[in-house]
Amino acid sequence: MAARSEDTPVRSLVTIVTGASSGFGQMIARDLAQAGHIVHASIRDVASVARAVVDVVSAPRARSR
Repeated sequence: MAARSEDTPVRSLVTIVTGASSGFGQMIARDLAQAGHIVHASIRDVASVARAVVDVVSAPRARSR
């Protein structure tokens, strides 16, 4: 896969991230949301939902070009 340059526009995608309440899953969900993607998160631990949602939703969005 070729590296994306800063001049290449990013398409908005709909993604599903499993394990989004912590670790890599949470980091991936946050990064995708920051890039402007629509993120659907799969979280098993109900107690972690609020914390994960706040983390992902409060992440600043990437500037569109």
